[in-house]
Amino acid sequence: MRRIAGPAAALIACALLLALLHGLSRGLDYRGVIEALRETPRAWIWLLILFTAMSYAALVTRDQFALNYVGVKVATPTMLLASFCGSALGNAVGLRALTGDTVRDRVYGAVGVKPEHTARVMLFINVAFAIGLGAFIAGSLMLAGGAVARLLEISVAALRTIRAVALLAIIAVLLRRVRRRAPLAIGRVSIEMPSLAITLRQLIAGTVDLAAAAAALWFLLPHGTIGFFALTAIFSAAIALGVVSRIPAGLGVFDIIVFVGLRGMTSSNRVAAALLIYRGVYFLLPLMLAAASLAWFELRSAPGRGSVAERRVSLGAALLAPVFLSAITFVVGAMLIVSGATPALDWRLAAVQSVLPLWAVEISHLLATLAGVFLLYVARGLYHRIDGAWWLALIIAVVNVGFCLAKGLAFAETAAMIFLVCLLLATRRQFTRPAAFLHQPFRLGSSRSRS
Repeated sequence: MRRIAGPAAALIACALLLALLHGLSRGLDYRGVIEALRETPRAWIWLLILFTAMSYAALVTRDQFALNYVGVKVATPTMLLASFCGSALGNAVGLRALTGDTVRDRVYGAVGVKPEHTARVMLFINVAFAIGLGAFIAGSLMLAGGAVARLLEISVAALRTIRAVALLAIIAVLLRRVRRRAPLAIGRVSIEMPSLAITLRQLIAGTVDLAAAAAALWFLLPHGTIGFFALTAIFSAAIALGVVSRIPAGLGVFDIIVFVGLRGMTSSNRVAAALLIYRGVYFLLPLMLAAASLAWFELRSAPGRGSVAERRVSLGAALLAPVFLSAITFVVGAMLIVSGATPALDWRLAAVQSVLPLWAVEISHLLATLAGVFLLYVARGLYHRIDGAWWLALIIAVVNVGFCLAKGLAFAETAAMIFLVCLLLATRRQFTRPAAFLHQPFRLGSSRSRS
């Protein structure tokens, strides 16, 4: 019964999510969203990048606090590699136990950190995130004032009661744990509760992370749409529901909460454009930077060269390269499918049709979409380091550069293809597991003469 309950609950949740998305998307217009994307000032994009850097810097600081408390000493490049890559993959893909925690486990394991120490570090980080998120929600509700009460259609007195109870509960739990210094155990892993000073440091790092991430989204909205603290309350609630839902990256859940929270304050097209830019910069850009840094480690590493510490860091990067390349390939494939379902810009189509016949443009559009579907499947093979998947991904990416240009001068998809080709070439050495269809012996049939 338990085996059926989990998948059934996931299917029901996905069905409800699709129904809500369908209802909210009725007010969206594709050309209106494109126009809103174009009207977004470049200064806002740079501010978004700045706040994203602040958020990830806070995440790296949080990891360093966890390592110091557990008593694990690693080199700074190793810590930066594990923290940034783990946070980038965990935010972009979700399922932190299978992504961010796996990244840290592989990197720290490569430099000799014991598995039990790595497990304690990850437990400390996850517990600090949960406590920090709860405190951030309560603080946002307190600072937002009547704006959230009007949004939730409840009285200000009821909202004050909710936020006071939440803050008191968090403070009581922290003080009780800190005074008793009772160990916190989840499963077989346990850690001693930190002192009040260390707890406050983690809360500050978590607050900076969430506040910077919320500010990145707030600056993308039209001026005067909503107050900052009101948005942080919506933002933190969306993050919490996205984590609880177990849906990768909270995709759909986070966006629905933001849509509902901003309903009636600005046009749906502008909200959709803001969310698209936010996900592109806050989620995809760090993932691409992490993958590029791993490819750089792979290119500069050579067997037998460098110090022992450098070789260990390179080993950790090598272990992560297939994981990130698989994620990048999946994202690129999904982007091609979405691009195939949306119309190209008129001036680009006119430019292409002045050179190519209509049938060539239409076939290129179809083949580019099919290439995206194939990349979704190839991503699994890349995760398992299969050389056949590497060859398929390389061939598809190289050929698809021409398809992306021929279908309507899709420059973004073309750049993504070139980036994927560069990553594949840089990490070729990591794909050593033979694919069955490439290593089967080929024999010509032989005829036997009968006497």
